[in-house]
Amino acid sequence: MALATIKGIGGAAGAGKEVVVTRGVITMPRTGAWHASLWVDGQTKLAGKVEIRAGAIVLRGTVNRAALYRGIVRLRVVAGGDGLRKVATQKHYTTPAMRLVLGDLAGGAGESVSATADASVLGQQLQAWTTLKVEAGAMIATLVSLAGADVLWRMLPDGTIWVGRETWPDSDATDWRELEESPEDGSILIGMDVPRVIPGTTLDGRRVDTIEHQISPDEYRAKIWEAA
Repeated sequence: MALATIKGIGGAAGAGKEVVVTRGVITMPRTGAWHASLWVDGQTKLAGKVEIRAGAIVLRGTVNRAALYRGIVRLRVVAGGDGLRKVATQKHYTTPAMRLVLGDLAGGAGESVSATADASVLGQQLQAWTTLKVEAGAMIATLVSLAGADVLWRMLPDGTIWVGRETWPDSDATDWRELEESPEDGSILIGMDVPRVIPGTTLDGRRVDTIEHQISPDEYRAKIWEAA
């Protein structure tokens, strides 16, 4: 059974065709956008929007780059529509709700806000706001920082933008084993039969900050950095 697969969705090249990921690294930070570097069979052409399945995790993103090297297609996939690098449209607001500004920033970048985003954060009202002509991701980070030191944002596996305060639910992962601990950088390396751990959850009491899912032909590992 394949540890991970990828397929094109929507009108993308290779739409509907699911192929095996032979090797890959999926990096999911607690703040910001996840991204993946994947190897797939060289006969497969993928572009545009794709869906990655790795165990219990389903991720939706966009192919940022693809190249054929020694018979293997190597892909870089970025969360959502890969729009956070787009330059935002300059606009000034007077007493806007954060929901309005975030929605405009996301929409202008071809992204969307998650239905699970914290309504109390989105409802906060600003005295004023001016969107500058800089990358949308930078504008979103600045906007969210105004909501409070304990508020953060990230791209969820489904490719939408979430903002809110962490509640640290349990990851429900039981089929894992610790392979190595690195106390110098607060990380552990684990083996797991079915990938299911994501940022903002807990694993055996550890609060998961960034997680790096490592996929090879015959095993799955994950390096997890613990939140301070």
